[in-house]
Amino acid sequence: EVFTYAGYEQQPKRIVNPKIAVMKIELEWKSEIENSEMRISGASEYSKVVSTEWKLITDRLDKIIQSGANVVLSTLSIGDYATQYFAKYGVFSAGRVPENEIDRITHAFGGRVVSTVSLINEKSLAHCALFEEKEIGRTRYNMFYNSDNHARTSSATTIILRGPGAEILAEVERSLHDSMAVTRRTVATKEIVAGGGAYEMEISRRLRKLASECSTTERFVIKAVSEAFEAIPFQLAKNFGHDAIKTVQMLRKAHGDGLVNYGVSESGVDDSLASYVIEPLEVKKHMGHAAISAAIAILSIDATIVSGSKQQ
Repeated sequence: EVFTYAGYEQQPKRIVNPKIAVMKIELEWKSEIENSEMRISGASEYSKVVSTEWKLITDRLDKIIQSGANVVLSTLSIGDYATQYFAKYGVFSAGRVPENEIDRITHAFGGRVVSTVSLINEKSLAHCALFEEKEIGRTRYNMFYNSDNHARTSSATTIILRGPGAEILAEVERSLHDSMAVTRRTVATKEIVAGGGAYEMEISRRLRKLASECSTTERFVIKAVSEAFEAIPFQLAKNFGHDAIKTVQMLRKAHGDGLVNYGVSESGVDDSLASYVIEPLEVKKHMGHAAISAAIAILSIDATIVSGSKQQ
């Protein structure tokens, strides 16, 4: 989705095998600096100044066209004159393109972002199989494809979410973002554990075993921590509509029998790893460390002072 200028409707809306120029260049006349002064003695000098302004911007536009680019994208504005000039030569242009969109295009289709027209050449252009403009809902979008059949063969893609209302779409977007972030972390670390509360139940089992082997009062603390880890599968069972107490007891038995990957499932208790319910190990470590640190911080508080209400 980009900003449009006068003359935009004259530009091509579909280009096969486009050459894309991506840049941070303003292709528009600029107003004079405040308090600046220009002294002209006659009409001929004024005409020369105006002609020079036209020549400066026209030379820049010609340089872009001569590079072979037929799609021009800039993070800065592309004025009405530049838009109409490009349209005359069959070039599509769009200004004020968000920088993250520019980065995605260069990541997917190559090329590099330039900050001056003197750096624009064949090597700086991005290439794809097809460019076209599509209208989705009431908004126009510029679509770039890396193959003729629109299959996803590049390293970037666009996900379009549809829904009955803005609130539901916002919730779907948050859930999608969370799932993509978890997937990214999983791929990056390449260390996973069984989900569905299986990890917490196994930690709890080992802590209970450690508590039973302790002869000092520390066993009460260790046992309390083991019970705290069971809060995750307990809550998962409630979310599924199961009997939470019974489900936790079943998990205790399963993990006691060596079924370390068993966690809460839709049917009750099942092998989470076999059902492809997994979680990144790094996330689990951070959660455990954060919970322990929070408990230590709370227990280190000696006393609290409660302030009175404003009425008192």
